[in-house]
Amino acid sequence: MKKVLAFLLVGMLVFGSMAFASETRIGGLGVQPWQTLDDEAIIYSYVGQLSNYKNLALIEMNSTDSWGGALLGIADTMNLGIIVGKSSGAADGLLASSKVLFAPGGALDGVPSATVNSKDVDSLVTDLAIQNQALALYSIDLGDLAVGLGVAYSSGGSSWENKTADTAKDKYSANARGIDILAGVTMGGIDVGLSVALPSVNVAVDDQRWTGTDSVSDNDEKWDASGLLLNIAGRINLGDALITNLSVIYGSENGKLTIKNDNNNDGDVADAVDINNEYSGENSLIGVNLGISKEIKGNTAKAIAGVILGYELKTAKEGKIKDIIADVETKGTETNDSTISLVANLGAEAKLNETFSVRGGISKQIVSLSSTTTKNLDVDPVTEESSSKDSTEAPVVSVGASMNIGSFTLDGIVSTALLLDGPYFIGGIGNGLNTQIAAKYAW
Repeated sequence: MKKVLAFLLVGMLVFGSMAFASETRIGGLGVQPWQTLDDEAIIYSYVGQLSNYKNLALIEMNSTDSWGGALLGIADTMNLGIIVGKSSGAADGLLASSKVLFAPGGALDGVPSATVNSKDVDSLVTDLAIQNQALALYSIDLGDLAVGLGVAYSSGGSSWENKTADTAKDKYSANARGIDILAGVTMGGIDVGLSVALPSVNVAVDDQRWTGTDSVSDNDEKWDASGLLLNIAGRINLGDALITNLSVIYGSENGKLTIKNDNNNDGDVADAVDINNEYSGENSLIGVNLGISKEIKGNTAKAIAGVILGYELKTAKEGKIKDIIADVETKGTETNDSTISLVANLGAEAKLNETFSVRGGISKQIVSLSSTTTKNLDVDPVTEESSSKDSTEAPVVSVGASMNIGSFTLDGIVSTALLLDGPYFIGGIGNGLNTQIAAKYAW
């Protein structure tokens, strides 16, 4: 797959332009998939739309991942989609915040320097990416109604082995899994979508043998975390490409790190010199996003403009520690972060000729009001600290281009760094030409 993608990249450098395909096109426009009415990227949000996109093969690659597959019409009323390699966002980082209990490079809340027998807990998952996902989609047309279903499974793993003066063998492993279930209904200009994600991860001691012995030590060290992410969304085309979209998200996750060390090797982790601690944390997320978008078409160009109003509440309970031997428990802290935001975006694309097209977009956070409340649960009465801020982020600019030859298209997004810093001979910074490329063939 990577050889094919490398060939496509070389081809784009030769032709000087790219294509009209899927998520790469959306990225070049700088809009959300729900804001378009002619792009197959919508099937991941509203799987009922699979009935409108069939008989095409696609492949995409960004700086870290590559994925591809095919959407097939297998009968007059039935359609099938198979996508391989597309990561599960829920499994990669359930709440997509600095307080995730598990994620590539993540750490355990409340235990920033926790170790499992001298091994940093988070370093075992630094390179743990949820990958090898297989996503299967199915839809059936029932007259004016289309029903779609989907299921995906993803997994990843890493391991670590250490030999020191104290141990003859010291092996650890980290494994992560994700199951995603999709359902959707499309009826006229109305789309309804539901997705459920169930990610989990564990880090454990696989084998530990002390120098001079053949028996596994009595140490028991492991880290387990699991979560749930539920997303319910609805989209209505009000006519004349005026679209409104509403999504509601609920997420939760919890994790526990257990460390048991039989320091005096008496076969029982119950003495004062031993360690029997549990570190745990919980996160939750509630989010609501309401957007409205309008598409304006010309003869050879079109523009998409929209605004999105969002509310998000994140709750994190961290720093809970239970010393089972000493029968002492620390409750830790509870932090609530709430944010109200308003984002406006504008994307446009123009057809230069029958082969080449260009596009660009800009997204700007107009309003961002956030407040944070932190409670110390280990004091009586519980103390509370609050803060708030009003801040906005810099605009996000995107640029892309397309090449279309018959049923074959190529598409790419030009890197923002290249746009801002210029090529190497101007800015002295080595920037790649593209941040994402895609190819699509329709028949």
